[in-house]
Amino acid sequence: MRHIDGLADLRPSVEAGFHSILKTFVVHTHSVYANLAACSTACRPIAAQAFAGANYTWGWVPYTDPGANLTFAIRDELRRVEKETGKVPSVILMQNHGIIVHDDAPDTALAIHTDANERLARMFGLTGTSFPKIAVREMAAGIYAADVPYLADQFQTGGYSQEFLMTQPLDPDQMVFLTDTFFLNKEVLEDGQAVASSKTGEMLMQMDAKKALTLTETLTAVFFVMEHIRKSGYELSTMGEAAKKFIANWERKNTASPLPERKPEPKARPLLQQRPGIVYLGSPFYEALRNMYSLYKKCRYLERPDRPRAVFLF
Repeated sequence: MRHIDGLADLRPSVEAGFHSILKTFVVHTHSVYANLAACSTACRPIAAQAFAGANYTWGWVPYTDPGANLTFAIRDELRRVEKETGKVPSVILMQNHGIIVHDDAPDTALAIHTDANERLARMFGLTGTSFPKIAVREMAAGIYAADVPYLADQFQTGGYSQEFLMTQPLDPDQMVFLTDTFFLNKEVLEDGQAVASSKTGEMLMQMDAKKALTLTETLTAVFFVMEHIRKSGYELSTMGEAAKKFIANWERKNTASPLPERKPEPKARPLLQQRPGIVYLGSPFYEALRNMYSLYKKCRYLERPDRPRAVFLF
C-alpha cells in the first residue's frame, strides 16, 4: 500500500479488482432504481425489457461475494456479452448488489448511468426522482431523529419485523449498516444504536449526524425497494445463507484488524557509494522492481489484451 503525505491510510476497496478490468471511467452505485430489478428474482427479464432499444449493451451477474470471485464473474460476463453482441456491455447489473456503468468518456458514463436508472424506474411505474428526500434532525446532543415521512409510514404500516429485516437482507449494505445497530420497538436507546417505533413511526439514533443520515438512507432504501417490487407483482430476492455468512465474517475481520502502522522507509545506500550495474537492496529501483514483479505474479491472468493494467486483489 502506498502512503500519500497528508492523506489518511485507508483500506483499498475490496472492489478494486473489477474496477481495474473496466474502461477508464466507472460509475458503480447501489441505486434504489437499479436494485428494484437487482433485488427481484426477475432481474434479467426486467432488464431485457427496460434496455430494449438502448444504444448500449448490458450484462448481468448473479450474486457473488465481493473480491476476486466478483471480479472473475464480471470479467466472464463482459466476454460473453461482447461475443454475442460485438460490443462490450456498458451496463452490468449485479444481483442483490447494484449497477456498474463504464466508458472511456466520463460524461458518457454518467449519461448512461442516468438513462439506465430511468429505464429501470419506469418498469416499476416510477421516475428517477421518486425516492424520498433523506434528512435527520438533531433532538439533543448526539441524538438524531429520522426526518423522512415515508420511513415513518413504513414503520407503522409496512408490517416488517425485526427478525425479517435482520435475517432476510436484500443486499450487503443492509447487513453492514443495520446489524447490531438498528432495533425495532426496543425500549432503551444506547450509544451507537437506532431504535424505531412501529406505533409512532419515529426513529431515534444515538450517533453522529453522518452515521445517522447513512442509516436513515439505508433503511428508507430497503423499504422503498421491497414495497415497489411487491406492488409490481414481482418476488423479492434476498441474500442466501452462504452470502450472509461471508459478509458477516468479512465485517468482523475488517473491524477486528486495523491497518498496520506504516513502517519507516528502508534507507538506501548513498548513490555515490553504489556501484554501477548493481541493484542494491532497499534502493528505490529495487523496491520498484520488487513491487512490479509481485503485481505481475498476482495479476497477469486478469490483464486486458488491448490495455494491460495492474489489478489489485484484496
